[in-house]
Amino acid sequence: MGARAEGARRTVGLTGGLAGGPAVGKKTTGTPPPGLINSACASIGSNLYHFGGSNGRGSFSSALSLLDTSTMEWKLLTPDIGPMKKQGAGMVAFHGNKLALFGGFGIPTSSTQPGTSFERISGESGYTNEFHIFNISNGVLLLIMAIDVC
Repeated sequence: MGARAEGARRTVGLTGGLAGGPAVGKKTTGTPPPGLINSACASIGSNLYHFGGSNGRGSFSSALSLLDTSTMEWKLLTPDIGPMKKQGAGMVAFHGNKLALFGGFGIPTSSTQPGTSFERISGESGYTNEFHIFNISNGVLLLIMAIDVC
């Protein structure tokens, strides 16, 4: 097998299996999120949403990506939605088109949500209590509210 160019990735999604048939690999298109650990994921209908994560070497992400499982196409909704780049955040879908994103561990930035708490653990990194609700409609991501839960 030949060497792959730096940064080049190939992703394959599995379809079937859970729906009763055998799992079948299907190549995805678009721009998948980078390989990160401790990312958050939630689903709304046939869409899977992927948020944040860490490369394991102190770099964090706040990108939100979407995998449309009906077309197996990845889309980067926004490269930096979050007030804070982080890993280990929780994310759940509710009311059909909303995502709640909360907590996590990362490095605060100048745009970190005002009024939230941040507990420094090591170096510049620490835990946050940020809480955001996003409305996903027509491919547009809107911040509905940001809550200080301390």
